Amino acid sequence: MQMRSAGAFRPKDDPVVYTKSGYVMGRTNVFFNKPIDTFLGIPFAEPPLRELRFRKPMPTKPWEGIYNAVQKPFPCLQYDTFVTKRISIDASNSTEDCLYLNVWTPALHCNTIERCGAKSVIVFFHGGGFDTGGSSYFFYDGTQLAALGDLVVVVPNYRLGVFGFLSAGHPDAPGNMGLLDQLAALQWVRDNIVHFGGRPESVTLVGQSAGAMSVGFHMLSPLSRGLFRRAILQSGSPYLLQPASVKAGVERVEQLADVLGCADENVTLSSHRHHVLECLRWANASALMAANKELNILNPISYFPRTETTSCPKTRACSSSGAKSRTWTSS
Repeated sequence: MQMRSAGAFRPKDDPVVYTKSGYVMGRTNVFFNKPIDTFLGIPFAEPPLRELRFRKPMPTKPWEGIYNAVQKPFPCLQYDTFVTKRISIDASNSTEDCLYLNVWTPALHCNTIERCGAKSVIVFFHGGGFDTGGSSYFFYDGTQLAALGDLVVVVPNYRLGVFGFLSAGHPDAPGNMGLLDQLAALQWVRDNIVHFGGRPESVTLVGQSAGAMSVGFHMLSPLSRGLFRRAILQSGSPYLLQPASVKAGVERVEQLADVLGCADENVTLSSHRHHVLECLRWANASALMAANKELNILNPISYFPRTETTSCPKTRACSSSGAKSRTWTSS
């Protein structure tokens, strides 16, 4: 697990900001003579471990003292990424305990408990095919954007692959955990960004590749309504791939359970759902990754967001001719 350190002492000039979970301390960096307060690895949900694996994110428990937000968080569990034969991204430091976000903001000069500044906010979702990526990668550093754009920049992690999108068609493993992590990050921004000098009513959601697809899903989802005002989709769309069906998700769970010994011909997801899901939930993370990799070799399986159809809310987007229902991001 990553360390959640809190202490009563801090260097005199380090920025300290109030959040609903407690105070956080960051560092001030300078870019072209402009000071940028940087807060790295702020928890926005409880670690999705053990009984919380495959479940919706839970709110962070309050802490005492000052949380030291000075180290980049580890990325969510994933395999190494091979860009070319000579270039790869080592994922050996990836972990299940990954629901943290980074904030960059032009240096604060006000009371951090009250409304502080009035800058627009960028929330960026990284790409990686819903299988790789993380907020700690150097190319997602928000220092330059915060300085040159006079913006508050937020980049969260979200669960990936089997941990983020395994779906058993049941609330015990609903699927779309990665998207719900993103939703939790947006709710954190709504509740806390004012203390970092941001305007919660002026949030622009930005994503690249799978991140752009995620932005599109949030544009469609009623769960995300009111949490952002604008959206920028970079090289991605919610219509870029065929969403996973509930049936396909269940089949993937059954295959994974069979490889891990959590199911057999007599013990299946349909006949012993609780037993199978608890076995998967408490399985060693490395074993789960290895079993999933074995399935990928035998029959390529990817874990993607799934959708469900509900009644179309009364919005202008739904008022066009023939719009009786839409496919929304599942909760």
